[in-house]
Amino acid sequence: MKRHGSLALILPASIAGLLLTAVIPLTAFEAHVINVTAKIDPGDQCHSEIIQPMSWWKTHPEFWTLPQTLGNEIIDTPAKATTVFNQYQTTQRNPVRGQLLALKFNIAHFHIGLALVQYENITINQLAVEADNLLKQNPAPSQHEYFIMRGRLSGTNQAGHCLVCEPRCPTPGSNTNSGQCH
Repeated sequence: MKRHGSLALILPASIAGLLLTAVIPLTAFEAHVINVTAKIDPGDQCHSEIIQPMSWWKTHPEFWTLPQTLGNEIIDTPAKATTVFNQYQTTQRNPVRGQLLALKFNIAHFHIGLALVQYENITINQLAVEADNLLKQNPAPSQHEYFIMRGRLSGTNQAGHCLVCEPRCPTPGSNTNSGQCH
């Protein structure tokens, strides 16, 4: 009989633990998704666009758009681009360079600069500017800062698809046209 009593105490505790570990984080995740998707106006014209990882860009030079800048460095030949991709593992700075070059090829080829970065409230163009600015810093940023940027760039390049939205034009006579609608 005592076993049933202890089991009766364990079962509610297990349910409470399940609620704390599964339901509450799910609620927070749903709130995050709602906050991000709420920024897209229902009148915007949105479509999914492909985005390729750095490994794809390494093997498809026929789609490269040159020149590109990586911080203060100009990548204006296929040989320079290949060197960027091949030096990937030599320092913490080089993975940022390689991922940024892949991101810029994605922007140029697939026209995804205005797409939102997954889990962030910035566009892919803004992420590229942040990475360029990181590479320009003097003195150089910490290894940790390079590591964080590498993860952001890599995650964006490896997403597979992104959502590109073009804002709708305001009604005639309104003063809300930012010049970005089509």
